[in-house]
Amino acid sequence: MKPLFYFSSPDGNNYYKMTVKLEEIQKNYPFLSVIKVANEERVGIIQNCDQRIISIYCYDYIQKGIQPLFLEYGRDWWWESNRKLPVNMFIGEKFQVFSNSLRSYSMKETEVVFGPITKLSDLLNVKRLRRKTVQLIRKV
Repeated sequence: MKPLFYFSSPDGNNYYKMTVKLEEIQKNYPFLSVIKVANEERVGIIQNCDQRIISIYCYDYIQKGIQPLFLEYGRDWWWESNRKLPVNMFIGEKFQVFSNSLRSYSMKETEVVFGPITKLSDLLNVKRLRRKTVQLIRKV
């Protein structure tokens, strides 16, 4: 069974309900990820993923009237950020509208089918440079 979603037409003016192949989602909406949880596929933007929990803004839990806004914010995040910062931190308070669609799942029962994965731990793994002091010794 293929997921059922509202997506924009190629001209960007109309939104229509349709069954979409996963390849089309991957090609037309590169910022969306697909995860598989208990034999169900969820499409959305991954907020954070760590060893135990994955949190995703699920597209099918967003109210139909603001789904185009979600796709617009996702597109802005994808093209204007370095993609290491989660979408809700990049967009800011305007993204609070979608907080009711945020779902968290155990990584044990979740498989990421495709799409970008954002990890806050990647932001902290910055290599620190050690400064070495060199002393010159003069022989007398």
